[in-house]
Amino acid sequence: MFVFFNSIIFSAATSIQSAEDDSIPNQLILSVYVDEGGRCLITGYVEDPESLLFLNSSEYSIDDESRQLYAITNALTSKSADNWSVRFESPGIYEEYRIIFYLPESAKLSGVDSSYGLDYLVYAANRSVVAEVYGNDITNPAVEIGYALQLAEATAALADTVTSAGANAGRSNPRLDMMQYIAIALTILLLVALGFLICSTRRRSKPLGPEKCPAAHENRIDPLSSGHRNADHEDQVKSVQKKDDSEEVRAGIEGTGDISAVMATLTDKEQSVFKLLLQRGGRMVQRDISYETDISKSSLSGILTSMEKRKLITKREKGRTNVIELSERFTNNKEQF
Repeated sequence: MFVFFNSIIFSAATSIQSAEDDSIPNQLILSVYVDEGGRCLITGYVEDPESLLFLNSSEYSIDDESRQLYAITNALTSKSADNWSVRFESPGIYEEYRIIFYLPESAKLSGVDSSYGLDYLVYAANRSVVAEVYGNDITNPAVEIGYALQLAEATAALADTVTSAGANAGRSNPRLDMMQYIAIALTILLLVALGFLICSTRRRSKPLGPEKCPAAHENRIDPLSSGHRNADHEDQVKSVQKKDDSEEVRAGIEGTGDISAVMATLTDKEQSVFKLLLQRGGRMVQRDISYETDISKSSLSGILTSMEKRKLITKREKGRTNVIELSERFTNNKEQF
């Protein structure tokens, strides 16, 4: 009889623990920046890095505490003639899935193929072609985007111009002479740009680490420049900080570089909770958070549990509610956010 009761108690405890674990959402929120050479910079939040198979052949680092991922790889893209494709697969089950691809400005999309349950948006923003793929409660998601770079067309046109200028070199035509000079100047500029891209790639051939990619620590989702060269990634990621600064956040606790990195990994509802805590001095009652963010109690409970697991907040009981506080790492430092 004693053994029987012990078995019942153990089964009940196991069920409760499983229910608590199931309430933690499995999320994959990444930004993929693709340059004209097919090289990709990946940043964002991933709960299980083993589900990203391309990391096996990539340079990457991941923060064990915040689950922030930084990676550089050529494994996501392939090329056939003038046609490029980027394919992203992540086996697993995801409660929230959002991948945003930033392609060069000269890219011309030929199609977006996504697995069942995924939706996507395609638009242009800040001199980039953006494809945003998203979904909820997704199993084994996969995305493939086909595109062509219009740079090849410009190069062919330039070659025709040079040929035409050479054929008419014996004639005294000022207009043709001017076109020839322009063609030569453009060719020189293309060669200089190619040399700069090769040098940048060699400088970045060492293993990636947070200390070697300072701009990525403060990045949020933002399109790359029209060139999409690797040397421009740092400037583009830094510039996004100016867009995300708001008067609401500045009215509360002064943020840190760590806050900027964490904010890039949060969902919209998590950002609402995080910013509200910053605004209110880092400490609020759970029911007040639910009221001011207009998030239901059940959804807020799951969100707070997820943030607590990532050590973004602490939670302690007070009567019939909970007191939610930001972790000390967000309240001790006083750098400008």
